[in-house]
Amino acid sequence: KNQMLSYARKSLEIKDTINIRYFLGRYYIEYDQDYEKAYGHLKICEEQHMDFPWTYFYIARCKEKFKEPEKALSYYEKVMELNPDFRDCLWRMGLIWRNKFNRTLQTEYADKALYYLNQQEERFGIFTDLHRWRSYIWLSLGNYEKALAETQKGLEREEDSGLWILKGRALRKLDRYEESIKSFEESIHCED
Repeated sequence: KNQMLSYARKSLEIKDTINIRYFLGRYYIEYDQDYEKAYGHLKICEEQHMDFPWTYFYIARCKEKFKEPEKALSYYEKVMELNPDFRDCLWRMGLIWRNKFNRTLQTEYADKALYYLNQQEERFGIFTDLHRWRSYIWLSLGNYEKALAETQKGLEREEDSGLWILKGRALRKLDRYEESIKSFEESIHCED
């Protein structure tokens, strides 16, 4: 890892290219989680017209870390324009909208979050976190039946203490107290 970084820096000293800049940007995100350094290199790539989905993807990741959700969304949209089959954008866009909904409780944000999370499932298949995220949104919207259905689907896929807690919360809101208590107990005993 360190040798790889050393070679890349040396290469940049010899000749500054967008390929080396891209490599360094990606390196700083994936290995060092240094989003400031990564962004500096990736922004140069963008300025020099490196029209590559991964460049925009990593810039979007930086924008998320910098707490600039609108800019992150615009970069994720660029990725999807260039490569509609890019697997990691839709759920990230859904989470950005979910986070905006969590802060404001504006239903239009929840609708956008659900749209992107549903698109992720339709286009690329399901994974357990989609159930968790949608369940949380449905709980916050007061649609406890849908929240419960999402948790049950997620728990059919895998045991997960967070889903058991969400299920308990949904059951409690539906006045199904005994079942709610059992769900909360399952969350304690779950080994995830």
